Amino acid sequence: MRAKCPNCGGEIVENDRTFQCEHAYPEKACDFTMWKASFKNFWKMDLTEDLLDRILADGEEVELTRKSKAGKEYTAKYNIAKNEAGYWGLNLVEFVNKN
Repeated sequence: MRAKCPNCGGEIVENDRTFQCEHAYPEKACDFTMWKASFKNFWKMDLTEDLLDRILADGEEVELTRKSKAGKEYTAKYNIAKNEAGYWGLNLVEFVNKN
């Protein structure tokens, strides 16, 4: 994987359930973890190494197309961020087009 941990700069490693920083386990020196199942449930797409590389690129935003609850497609820009609960995920930056 080309991208580095956004929290500490460590290597990102993949296992069957997550992508996480090499320092997340066992020493717990870093808390960066992206859960594949949570990503798929919310975003309706697989979290792959290629997609995570795009998301974690230095200061970059990624455009993703999704469907609203009403079934309309929209495209928006997202970046990586930690939420108030302390979980890492995507943060909406702006809408590119909203139909």
